[in-house]
Order: sequence, then C-alpha cells, then structure tokens
Amino acid sequence: MIEILSENEQDTKRLGMILSGFLTSKDTVLISGDLGAGKTVLVKGIAKGFNIEENLVHSPSYIYINTYEGDIRINHIDLYLLNEYSDINHIGYDELEGEELCLIEWGDKFPEIISEDKWNLHIAYKRDQSRVITISLPADEKALEERIFKLWHI
Repeated sequence: MIEILSENEQDTKRLGMILSGFLTSKDTVLISGDLGAGKTVLVKGIAKGFNIEENLVHSPSYIYINTYEGDIRINHIDLYLLNEYSDINHIGYDELEGEELCLIEWGDKFPEIISEDKWNLHIAYKRDQSRVITISLPADEKALEERIFKLWHI
C-alpha cells in the first residue's frame, strides 16, 4: 500500500498521469472518497496520461459511463446514484470489466466488486486543499509500489 500526499488539484492530476504509466487496457481501478475529494480530478490525470484532453473528462454521475478514446479506451464509471448491486450489470460494467480500462468512482459502494485483482484508490481530506491518496495495487502488481513511490518523489 502507498500513501501519497496531494497538496492540490495539480498534484492529484500528476499522480493520475504517473499511474497511467502502469495501467493496462485490462485493469479496473476502484476510486473512493468523500464527495468532492478529487475522484474525477484523478481520472483527468489518468486520462491525460493516455493522451485524452482533460476538458473531455467529466463525472458520469447521471449517465453512469463516459468513454474516452486516447492511446487506449477508458471507461469512466460512476456508481454514486446506483442503489442495487444488480444495477452495475444493467449499465454494462460486466461487459467491460477485464476487456477495457475501467475507472470506477464510488468503487467501494458495492463490496461485491472489490477484490485483490483490482487497483483500489481512496482519497481522504487532510486539510485545506490537501488530500491523502491511498493506493492498494492488485496482488500480482505489488512490485510496482516502489516504482510509483519513486516517480512521485522526483
């Protein structure tokens, strides 16, 4: 597990760009945190790392999934307004998981999708604009922790 201190939105986007260098088109990233913590800001950074214009990235709260085309296809999913676990499959997540990169805001809302084979990121308020971002890597990717941490501190 890695803990990163993000002082502002630019830091959060930069972390997203760093993470994009380790993500593949088969990965699922569960992103959790309080309302306004910076989940979409982090997604903007990841998208930028895949050559997707930042201004195209918006929270898909009311439509559930936004798809962005860049170096790879990104599916930006928001579970905030879903009430039942079964709704996840109704929005098409089951067809995307493991096939295309999925970045899921409110990824902790349904424990059924949390697993050790997914990236798990949690954003917590610290003070003012700063956040602590905790990153838990998939079990088979634990060796990346040191590389990510070093890139953050360059």
